[in-house]
Amino acid sequence: MALLLFFSRTALQAAKEALSIWAGQVVPALLPFFICTDMLRRLGMRQRGALPFFFMSMLSGAPSGARLCSAYDHGDGAYTALVAACNVIGPMFVSGAYCVGMLQTPKLAIPLLLSQYASALLMLYRCRRSLPALSTEAAPMQAASAALSASIYDGVLSMLSIGGVILSYRVLLSLIGALWAACKLQPPPPLLAAMLTGMLEVVNGCAQLSAIPLSARQMAALSAFLFSFGGVCVMTQSMQFYTLLPWRYLLNKLQQGLFAALFAYCTTPLFLANTQEVIYTLDMYKLKQNTLSSLSVFLISSFSMLVVWVCCAAVRRPQK
Repeated sequence: MALLLFFSRTALQAAKEALSIWAGQVVPALLPFFICTDMLRRLGMRQRGALPFFFMSMLSGAPSGARLCSAYDHGDGAYTALVAACNVIGPMFVSGAYCVGMLQTPKLAIPLLLSQYASALLMLYRCRRSLPALSTEAAPMQAASAALSASIYDGVLSMLSIGGVILSYRVLLSLIGALWAACKLQPPPPLLAAMLTGMLEVVNGCAQLSAIPLSARQMAALSAFLFSFGGVCVMTQSMQFYTLLPWRYLLNKLQQGLFAALFAYCTTPLFLANTQEVIYTLDMYKLKQNTLSSLSVFLISSFSMLVVWVCCAAVRRPQK
C-alpha cells in the first residue's frame, strides 16, 4: 500500500499498460474460445483423453488448459501435469505481438511455435501414465439459448479475473523497479533482468528480451524458454480455475521450458537463412564449431533435466 502511494504515477502507468495488453491481445485471443468450449460442454460434449485438451489449448493459449480441466477438479491437483503441458502461449501473441511487433522477424515464429508445441507434447507423453483417467460422462444438456447465455456470462467473468491478475503483476513489477531505482542500487544485467521478469510475467519479460542485441539462435532459445515456462503470472491465472499443486506445476514447466529452448536453438537455422549454419560440409572448421556448440547445449540441458528429475523423485517419495 505504501509503495502504491509513493509511486502512484508509476503504478498508474503500469496499470494502463496492463489494461491495454488485456483488452488488445488477451480478450480477443481467449474470450471466443472460452465461450465456444463452455457452450459445447453445456450442450453435452464429452472429453476423451488428454489430446483434445492440448489441441484446444494450442489454438487459444494459457490458461485454457486449467479452465478445461476445471470440470475434473476434486481439490487434489491430480491433473497438475496436464494443466502444465496444456498451458501454452497462444499463436496470436507469439507470431503477431512478439515476432512481428517486438522483434520484427516474422519467420522466427515458426521455430518458436514448433518448439513450444513439441515440448508440450513431450511432457504429455511423459506424464500420460501418472494421470487419472478422464471421466467421459457428459454434463447435463441445456437448451442452446440458455447454454449460449451462460457461456457468455462465465467467459466474461473469467476474462475479468484474468485481467485482474495481469494488472496486479504488471503493477508489482513496476513498483519493484521504482523502488530499486529509488534506493540507487546497481541495476542487474539486462539479460538477467529480462529472464527473471519473464519467469514472473512473460509478456513484460519478452518485451525486455526483445530490446537486447542477441543472435537469432540465442533469441529463439531464450524466448522459447519463457513461452514454454509461462511465468508465475500464468500459474496464478490457472489457479483461479483449477486447484494446482504449485511446486509440481513449476517443476513441470521448467522441464518444458528447457526442452523448448534446446529445440528452438537447434531448429532456428532451418527457418532463418542469416543464422549460423548447423552443418556445412564444405567447411570443417564451421562443422566442428557447430558440433561442439550443439554438444555443449545438450550436456547443459541434460544436467538441468537431471537435477529437475531428482527433485521430482524426492518430492514424490512417500514419507515413512
